[in-house]
Amino acid sequence: MLKKIMLKKIILNARDHVLSFYKSSNYIAIGKYDGSDTGIPHTRMEKKI
Repeated sequence: MLKKIMLKKIILNARDHVLSFYKSSNYIAIGKYDGSDTGIPHTRMEKKI
């Protein structure tokens, strides 16, 4: 049986070179993300839904 889940926001770690794409989709930056194993700079972002 499926449960209905009420989500309030989406959180992701975006590569810094595509931040403008996420900002244009109403995500906001909430801090730097230092856990990437690729060495590529990331920023943590969220979007309220």
